[in-house]
Amino acid sequence: MRLVFIINEFAGNGRGRRVWQRLRENLTVSYDMHVTGYPEHAYRLAYELAEKAAKEKCCILLVVIGGDGTIHEVINGCAGSEYILLGNIPAGSGNDFARGFRAFYHASEIEAYLQNSRMQYVDLGMAEYTGKQFFVNNCGVGFDAFVGLEANRSEMKKRFNQIGIGKLAYVYYVVLGLARFKPFSLSVNCDGDIYTFDRVWFATVSNQPYFGGGMKISPKSSINDGKLEATIVHNLSRIKFLLMFLSVFFGAHTRINGVEQITGECFTLCYNRILPCHADGEDLSNHTLQLYVTTKKAALKIAKIVSS
Repeated sequence: MRLVFIINEFAGNGRGRRVWQRLRENLTVSYDMHVTGYPEHAYRLAYELAEKAAKEKCCILLVVIGGDGTIHEVINGCAGSEYILLGNIPAGSGNDFARGFRAFYHASEIEAYLQNSRMQYVDLGMAEYTGKQFFVNNCGVGFDAFVGLEANRSEMKKRFNQIGIGKLAYVYYVVLGLARFKPFSLSVNCDGDIYTFDRVWFATVSNQPYFGGGMKISPKSSINDGKLEATIVHNLSRIKFLLMFLSVFFGAHTRINGVEQITGECFTLCYNRILPCHADGEDLSNHTLQLYVTTKKAALKIAKIVSS
């Protein structure tokens, strides 16, 4: 099995570079490495590696050093590959993938894994609009997308990253967004059943529990049950919504009236105005009035890391 790294040196405002420098000082096995240089470069690298691995019938442990955005690009490049085994060393600000999936942290863990490798297939989601993208964590429309997109392009997040508290940028933009974001109307078709909601703040479809830098938005989501979970938050005042949003860090929001969760395989979200949309926190640039989301069962092969 070949060991290959894709490294986003700028993840976490330079944390990716620091993580890689420490790691390579301790690696004693051979490896190949690729450093991303521009947006979607990680996608292109993963796609080319998957194509080459299939042609050569050679298995690759592909370890991504970066945050959720880098992981998002990589899974879109290698989803469905029989020869790519995905691992991660978290180096972003949110690192929700590393919370929902076990991650590597030290060179010794990677080297031990190569001696006794285990794998598992996990589900992905597919978001379809005028385009389509896989997601591994979650996708959504409304306030959560607004907060994520505002935070990701903010100077404040960069400053917070410098002192190791980057995820607090999301909390800041939650408070800021309360004054700027207006709720919307939503219709959800889940496996043929129709649900309608008024004064919706956001609708998030999850493949694993975490989003927004550790918020436990969907506590019961599983990466290999063939299902997705939609969380719809509606009919809450701004004050109650703020309190609800803070409770998401503990997964306590599901007990609040106005928080609905629906489990299924296929969702069509239809809303009454153009809304910000995201997949794994990345802007979908969706300018339509609907988002179609489906489960892609066992679409990704990942390293199964066992606690020592």
